[in-house]
Amino acid sequence: MKLKKIIKTIAEKTHIMFFWNVYKIYKLNGSKKAYKIIKNKVFNLFISNKKLKSNFLRKIESIIDNIEKDQKVIISLSFIDWDIPLFQRPQHLALQLANKGIIYFYCTLQNSNLKYFIEKQAENLYVLDEFDIILEKVKNKDKYLHVLSTNYFKQDTERIEKAISLGYKIIYEYIDEISEDITGEKIENFVFERHKKLLKDESNCIVIATADKLYQEVLKYRQKNCKLITNGVNVNHFRDNHYLVPKSIRKITSQNKTIIGYYGALAKWIDYKLMSEIAAKRNDWNIVLLGVIYDQEIYKSDIIRAKNVYILPPVHYNTIPTYGKCFDVCIIPFKINDITKSTSPIKLFEYMALGKPIVTTPMPECKKYKSVYIADNRADDFIEKINLALKNNSKRYQKLLEKEALENDWSSKADEIINLISRKL
Repeated sequence: MKLKKIIKTIAEKTHIMFFWNVYKIYKLNGSKKAYKIIKNKVFNLFISNKKLKSNFLRKIESIIDNIEKDQKVIISLSFIDWDIPLFQRPQHLALQLANKGIIYFYCTLQNSNLKYFIEKQAENLYVLDEFDIILEKVKNKDKYLHVLSTNYFKQDTERIEKAISLGYKIIYEYIDEISEDITGEKIENFVFERHKKLLKDESNCIVIATADKLYQEVLKYRQKNCKLITNGVNVNHFRDNHYLVPKSIRKITSQNKTIIGYYGALAKWIDYKLMSEIAAKRNDWNIVLLGVIYDQEIYKSDIIRAKNVYILPPVHYNTIPTYGKCFDVCIIPFKINDITKSTSPIKLFEYMALGKPIVTTPMPECKKYKSVYIADNRADDFIEKINLALKNNSKRYQKLLEKEALENDWSSKADEIINLISRKL
């Protein structure tokens, strides 16, 4: 790990990291976005820090001056960059909360460490890189700091304490099991200590849990100012029926075989043994696994050698529906453990919005929905459930998928958060 940190430091100091990030942005977002990042970088090289800071402060003050008296303000303390291939909960909620009239400042280092950066992403929504400045600038407002349980930066403990001293209320989202199996690194004690402290602080902190298992843990520490709010979906984004088959999947669709599809992180919580057995038993099916290879587990499995399994690289959130439309059945083949028992998969609701039949292993958060075929982690049972799903093309089932997708639209999740924070602590 020390070597990895040294290499990263050298890459940042020599700007190699910047060019690598630009390349990734180009691949995922196109030349227009990459050009914009390069332009900002060049601009920063020729403008003094003093001038950059002055321009930044002027923009911030202009935004704050135009905030209406009764508008709520949320500042995120997010470790998740804005421009990533697959939008996650923080981006979805930021967009929806802003759409409902909340001024939302999404703080991130997404722009290759450009100094004093701020960009309007949507009405009421601003992406910026100077958290400490904006925290102090917002005064005399109904203001909140949005924090995720998966934020493991030590300096953020002091930032949370400072926010409370400045009159902020904390929106703390308990979104995943705090586990080294997710981080891939040792989690320091301060993370667990901060977590418990926030769960206990009913006076300054509102807690949201995304799964029943996590919510039950929350209730051990408090009885008020908390709520279960699962993940969701932007239904309209996945509803469009006008699409072209992406070039990278045409070779697979042209075979006219049934396509069993998954997209998301390719990580150790996927039951690769199960998928290898399914691939071996059903060579008349093609299995597509699309996403970021999160760890090395996939390379240790037999699935990497299966001729009817296709592992595709991640694609941008805007493109995901065009891949999902090519699947005959959408799957979530996770192992059952503490991590997956605490998981509310965003892809579950996106599959619903696609109108595709869904088969998952028996995760508690998946078992809640009537549209989902639940299989155990045996190949024969999973195959049986896929066969049932393939046969179910009834209008009644399509209406059920649509109903459950709409009930979990991100807009309704944002409404739940607004209702929660509107109560007096």
